[in-house]
Amino acid sequence: MTEFKKNILRVGGTVGVVIILFATFILLFRANISHQTEVIKDLAGRRNLYSQSSQGLAELMKDWSIAQQYKDRVQLLVPKKDDIVLLSKELQARAQKDKVSIVFSFNAESETKVSQGDISSIGFTATVEGAVSDILSFLNEIEESYYALQIQTFDLNTGVANNASLSRFFITGKIFFH
Repeated sequence: MTEFKKNILRVGGTVGVVIILFATFILLFRANISHQTEVIKDLAGRRNLYSQSSQGLAELMKDWSIAQQYKDRVQLLVPKKDDIVLLSKELQARAQKDKVSIVFSFNAESETKVSQGDISSIGFTATVEGAVSDILSFLNEIEESYYALQIQTFDLNTGVANNASLSRFFITGKIFFH
């Protein structure tokens, strides 16, 4: 072999090695770019998920602050069992204010557990006497009270004891508590 052929083979081999190295570099570079693109897409997806989650959390926190405003009022709708003991005294005070008389009692044997959560009920009976307008005023106040009442029977007698302006209401029902 001549020196010229050796040089051509060396240069050709060097160029071939450079081409192979360059091709390998291009393939690895493309693979790295593809990998980095996937990583960037994954990070963008996570960022969107975190953004949506934080927006949802902010909305929940806003809704919670609104719900907190009503928490005390909602808890008053269904009193604790210990609080219904005071109901008889409270009804007596309201009855005096409205110029009616009331006889109120609980029916302990009718205490029941309602299937929804921890809500229970106890039966009651009441007799209210007075002028019809005073009784209606009294009943309106009871209706607006915070106790959860369910009236089951409501019986009206008028003209009790030879007094045509006197009326008597017999009421039975349930009081709900937790």
